[in-house]
Amino acid sequence: MNIEKNVLRLISEQSGFSAKKLGGDQTAFDLGFDSLDYVELIMAIEEQFDMRIPDAHAERLVTVRNVIDYVVTES
Repeated sequence: MNIEKNVLRLISEQSGFSAKKLGGDQTAFDLGFDSLDYVELIMAIEEQFDMRIPDAHAERLVTVRNVIDYVVTES
């Protein structure tokens, strides 16, 4: 499974939205995430991809596309 599909799956699991309905410009707010949900998503991504996302970077991951691009670049 490729990185983008894995990231979409994790976002889908955390948000309850179907991965097929996730768009690149949707934000965590659009998906109903609160700050704790977002932290849990970041932790799930870190675990899935065996990586560390510094808080300063996580704060800039605003859209679904931002998250996917970051994981692709950093993994």
